[in-house]
Amino acid sequence: MAMCRRSATLMGTERTTLASSARPSATGTTSEARTVLCLARFGQTGDRIAPADYDGDGKTDIAIYRPSTGLWVIRNSATATYSYYVFGAASDVPIAGDYDGDGRADIGVWRPSDGTWYIQRSSNSQFIVFPWGQNGDRPTPSAYGN
Repeated sequence: MAMCRRSATLMGTERTTLASSARPSATGTTSEARTVLCLARFGQTGDRIAPADYDGDGKTDIAIYRPSTGLWVIRNSATATYSYYVFGAASDVPIAGDYDGDGRADIGVWRPSDGTWYIQRSSNSQFIVFPWGQNGDRPTPSAYGN
């Protein structure tokens, strides 16, 4: 028998969990496999997705960038906590990536109007600005070498 449970909403996040129950056998093992499906609604209309490994645990963290306010909301998979940053402007494109090689994604934006990259390093909070590209380009974030 499957059971669907709805939990509370936080910052526009709504989680629904679907789990199938299993009955123990005489030997104490389950006679069927357990299945858990978790669906999450995260963010609001106009937000841009920015998934990356922000906490360095090797798993992709759910994250959004809200261009209207420059707000980043990141759900850290290691601790199930939320981190909030204000970084960017309305026309910016999120370009999260591990630019400093510390194993954690750095938040960053690319400004299409002038082709400038703005990155906040996770290793030392250093703010980096550099021009690369022009209007009409598409940024390709990655873990590039220095």
